[in-house]
Amino acid sequence: MEDQYDGIRKEIEELEDEFDSRLFCKDPDGVRKYLNEYFYDKTVDIHGSGWSYTADESTEMAYNQAKYQVPVDVVYSAKRYESINVINESLVITTKFHETYAAARNPQELARKAGTLTMDPNALLDYRTNQKTPLGPGPGEMSSPPNPYRARTSRVWVKIDGKWKIALMQATRVGERIRDSLRSPKDT
Repeated sequence: MEDQYDGIRKEIEELEDEFDSRLFCKDPDGVRKYLNEYFYDKTVDIHGSGWSYTADESTEMAYNQAKYQVPVDVVYSAKRYESINVINESLVITTKFHETYAAARNPQELARKAGTLTMDPNALLDYRTNQKTPLGPGPGEMSSPPNPYRARTSRVWVKIDGKWKIALMQATRVGERIRDSLRSPKDT
């Protein structure tokens, strides 16, 4: 059923899709320019690690990551919008679920490339000394993401001077369940 806010919902969904694709591109200057355009100057960005970043800090991190991100072979990636809640003509809250599966790298081939397959002490020392594996974006976020990586993201979009801006981003990593489903006492 259509309502008065369907046009805004479609506009925000397009902005969300563009934002996600630009955030992870390999063009550092493009990432910086884009985020400066869409972040409100007082944006709060809370990562899956729980760490909170200002607009400038988040922009700088995305810029730096675009320079050194290790390419990941994505086997499967999907997202689904759980809600695009239009509060009024200038306030929208979105929530979506992301899921990404990456191809597992063959450790034997990685060792062969590094020269460490035969446990050569010089190659092992060189590899450990010169390893260029980037660190994760914050405590609790590993240098290589968990596989699969699942997260729920919420954003608050506000219209300022006729342009949509992100005022708040919140990501929550969704991990594996750590216990069995609850059972009734008679099942135990």
